Amino acid sequence: MREHVLAASGFSIARASRELGVTRQALHRLLSATASVTPEMAIRLGRFCGTGAFYWLNLQQEFDLAHAKHVLGAGLDHIPTHPGLADKLNRRTDTLQTSATLNEGQRMPAAQREYLRGEVGGQIAAHAAVLGQVAEGVIVADATGRITFVNDAAARIHGTVRLDVLPDAYSETFHLLTEDGRPYPPADLPLTRAVLCGETVTEARWRIRRPDGSEVLAQGSTRPLLTAEGKQVGAVLTLRDETARYAAEQALRASEERFRGVFDQQFQFMAVLSPEGVTLEINELPLRITGLTREQVIGRLFWDTPFWADIPAVRQAWPGRLAEAARTEGPVLSEDLYQAAGGEICTADAAVTAVRGADRAVRFFVIQAIDTTARKQTEAALRESEARLRLATEAVGLGIWDVDLEGEEGIGTPRIFEIYGLPAPPDGRALRTVFVSLMHPDSLAAIAAEHERTLREGGTFGLTHRIRRASDHAERWVEVHGRHFQQAGRRRFLAVLTDVTERKAAEERQALLAREVDHRAKNVLAVVQAMLRLTPRNDAAAYARAVEGRVRALAQAQTLLAEDRWSGVDMRALVQGELAIFIVGQRAELDGLPVKVPAGAAQPIAMALHELAMNAVKHGALSVPEGRVSVSWTLVPASGTLRLRWAEADGPAVAGPPGRRGFGMRVLEGTVRRQLGGTISLGWEAAGLVCEAELPLVGRPGAVVGADSYQPEL
Repeated sequence: MREHVLAASGFSIARASRELGVTRQALHRLLSATASVTPEMAIRLGRFCGTGAFYWLNLQQEFDLAHAKHVLGAGLDHIPTHPGLADKLNRRTDTLQTSATLNEGQRMPAAQREYLRGEVGGQIAAHAAVLGQVAEGVIVADATGRITFVNDAAARIHGTVRLDVLPDAYSETFHLLTEDGRPYPPADLPLTRAVLCGETVTEARWRIRRPDGSEVLAQGSTRPLLTAEGKQVGAVLTLRDETARYAAEQALRASEERFRGVFDQQFQFMAVLSPEGVTLEINELPLRITGLTREQVIGRLFWDTPFWADIPAVRQAWPGRLAEAARTEGPVLSEDLYQAAGGEICTADAAVTAVRGADRAVRFFVIQAIDTTARKQTEAALRESEARLRLATEAVGLGIWDVDLEGEEGIGTPRIFEIYGLPAPPDGRALRTVFVSLMHPDSLAAIAAEHERTLREGGTFGLTHRIRRASDHAERWVEVHGRHFQQAGRRRFLAVLTDVTERKAAEERQALLAREVDHRAKNVLAVVQAMLRLTPRNDAAAYARAVEGRVRALAQAQTLLAEDRWSGVDMRALVQGELAIFIVGQRAELDGLPVKVPAGAAQPIAMALHELAMNAVKHGALSVPEGRVSVSWTLVPASGTLRLRWAEADGPAVAGPPGRRGFGMRVLEGTVRRQLGGTISLGWEAAGLVCEAELPLVGRPGAVVGADSYQPEL
């Protein structure tokens, strides 16, 4: 009988077992232990499958919790979803029994039934007009759980037209689901908890699957509906459609997750600060580097965080940087130090930017920083390497020039600016046109050709060319070695320059010396040949002495020229070379300012002095002990003429010019007139010979002093 009555009410053992969480056998035992099942009881149990079972139990005259627990065994422990539910039901048996009887219109005196209906209905009727206009949905249930009022907003949320009430089987009709999509246990519904347990539930969320298949997310609160005397006569549920808001929250959450993912994956330090400097957010990288946790950083003033624990200067600097960022529009840049996990002090480049609202007030600060420790170490090593290279290149006089051939600017070492006679800029940068303008016009074609060759064939650029130094317009020679290369898609030229002016001059002197040696050697051989041919041979000993003396004079001049690298000979040195023994004995007196005799004139003058000395030794003042010789010379700057005077005194008396010119006199006159292009006069005074000669040290037009080979008169 009991099973049939229950089945007629829509109740099934299988559904009750599933929703109550007890076995079918336990439900059969429960039904068997119950005295009788009336249609009213079956209806209540059918409408509230889970919670209705407790209504039904409480409607039994012989209800006893201990007895029911004994009948159900462990299954009863699963029936109360909320703490103390069974005890509350036990205390409210009379109320529930009366309410259940009222709903079925049975077993209650009419006066009592009307009283209860008036009490609930009166409260609803008094506020129905207002509740119908509110934006939130409102659902009211009586003490048995029967829904007695639904406003338009609630109906719209459920996707149905305006009805007097929603069906009593609220959970089943609208397929209520939890937020994650699972069926919502009826006993856990906020309205059920308010009706059965008198609970106030706030901001609960559930999903409503509408009749058209769509779903909305509802959020609502319930509270018991009490009379003035505090008697519960029902419950009220207020709810609103949170679908859009939930979607926005989900989108925001996804956005925040994406932001957090990107934020934490940044390969740099990032932090967000409040306008007061409190750390609101920080990414993972600096925490990993420093070994800190978010708890050690978040919520603290940025400059009080452990990043700068042992670096007071940085802590003191940050408030000022934030103040500056608040005053300016752009980022405030700084170079910072921070402390890594192992205590190492590291470097970083930081930037702080103020983010403003529509009113231009600072909403927060964003700090970004990049660790520069490795870069700084590399830069320091590079600077040391460059310094060593600079010292090495400057020690050998090298200048380095790196120029962008597709741009206007290049960069060079201080030495290259020194070579070109330019002031060196602090950063070494200069326009390449400045250097081009200082290149000698005669060298430009060769420079261009060498660039074209190396660009066409590859290899190393190599050229020695002339420049005009900017500081004094002096012509200088530079040797250039370089290479063309590509960098970032642009053609560049890197070169090493050396000032080779001195080397070039030395090379020219060496070439000149070689030519001069060749010329002088030919002249000397010609002179020796002439001396050998013209020297009298009747006295072999005299012949040998004459040849020896003249060769010695030539050799001595040659030695003096070699000592001065064939650039010339000092006049005093030439005279001393011929009269050395007489100078020591104070029989020769020299007087004259320093005069540089050109290499081409040195040997002819030496030969002339030798002939005068030999004549004085044989026939003149130096042939007697008391005789003396005075030699003086002056240079006429305007004409470049050397005036030479040879005067003898206290020698043998001279009666006049000799009747016959000897070989020595012919050599003397030929040397002065023909080789040197000068003039000579001989005075045979009583005191001794006086010889005066004017010797041009600068070549005559069309001739070079001393260039002609000596051809003595025969």
